[in-house]
Amino acid sequence: MKGHKLLLLVVASCFGFIYSDAQTSFDVAMQFRPRFEQRLGYGTLPATGSKSAFFISERARLNVGFKSKYVKMYMSLQDVRLWGSETQLQNVASFALHEGWAEVFIKDNISFKLGRQELVYDDQRLFGNVDWVQQARAHDAAVFKFQQKGTTLHVGGAFNQASEGFFGTYYALNNYKALAFLWLHQKFIDDKFNLSFYAVTDGFNADTSLHKNKVYFRGTAGPMFNVNTKGVKANVTFFTQFGKDTYQRDILAFFASAYVEYTVKKLVSLGVGYDFVSGNNAAAIGNKRNNTFHTLYATNHKFYGNMDYFQNLPKDTKGGGLHDAYFKFKAMPKPKGAIGFDAHYFLLANKVRDSATPGQYLKLPLGFELDVYGSYKPIAYIELTAGYSTLIAASSMEALKGGNRKQFAGWGFIMLNVNPTVFKWEKEKK
Repeated sequence: MKGHKLLLLVVASCFGFIYSDAQTSFDVAMQFRPRFEQRLGYGTLPATGSKSAFFISERARLNVGFKSKYVKMYMSLQDVRLWGSETQLQNVASFALHEGWAEVFIKDNISFKLGRQELVYDDQRLFGNVDWVQQARAHDAAVFKFQQKGTTLHVGGAFNQASEGFFGTYYALNNYKALAFLWLHQKFIDDKFNLSFYAVTDGFNADTSLHKNKVYFRGTAGPMFNVNTKGVKANVTFFTQFGKDTYQRDILAFFASAYVEYTVKKLVSLGVGYDFVSGNNAAAIGNKRNNTFHTLYATNHKFYGNMDYFQNLPKDTKGGGLHDAYFKFKAMPKPKGAIGFDAHYFLLANKVRDSATPGQYLKLPLGFELDVYGSYKPIAYIELTAGYSTLIAASSMEALKGGNRKQFAGWGFIMLNVNPTVFKWEKEKK
């Protein structure tokens, strides 16, 4: 009995130390996000005579956060469903853990963050949460964080297993087996100029049964420059990729992007950009290297058109790489609303064999996509968005995706996002 009292005293003392020594806070937030979609050519060209698909999906989340001087904790439970996908009167387990992590502070500027978490950096070129997808992306990872004045350093890693095995560590799921990354961010001139540097390595078990227990590591590294001053935003990014793929080929691939945006009196913004994603040249006989750049864990929905024809690079171009020249227009006539459009012109970066005509290669142009959208936010935690997109495909897109390029391809959506903080408690330091 005395032992139990001593244990309770120690636990109470620990909590008392945390609560009495520093400001603490606790909050609960909720999200409900239903989305109606009409699809006729979303992600792939429609076949002749295809009819539109109509459906409603939704995401419901419960987010709980705790913060003190010594620790932050966060849990995000979510249910993702398609209306009508479950038989009524059946008990179907559906809630899942989207995020669940703790961040422990050694000092005010040094911490360790452990658990299931979103990895989101800069504009999400390499690491993003892909929030458009209802289930979104999270990693089971550990991240060391350091911050000093204008410098921020994150060093993180992960090791994945599909089950608690007794022998071996072979990993067959379509994720990385191991991940390590470094993100260094430096601010200059009152945050008007930012420089980030990435160094990432991810490992996968070999695709061949002979070497399935061997792990091949791919490396990705490079800088990202950002400028934000006097109505002008600009960024330039360059990454190189190296290492080995799961077929034991050497990797030598590149990614480059440039974007400039000008905003007039916070009412209208105009942007122009260009992305290059390297690929293999099917006409280069004897090239044993893999020159296809993989965009890792990026939010590609944000960059390569809302119709998601290039979510998986290099797979979606059959390893041919991609050129994307794009223009953006956005008008914000009122603080609570916005309308705009994005226009993309896609081309292959290299020759891809035409499977229908032996000895021939696909033409480089892939097509033109136009995305029109609008949003309205009547109050802080409610937003209504809608959009419509259409794609005019070239013959090479038809060869890559199948379907009929002469069939009209269009996709539309209406989405409501309700995201209130329903409870917040805060205690000031005494």
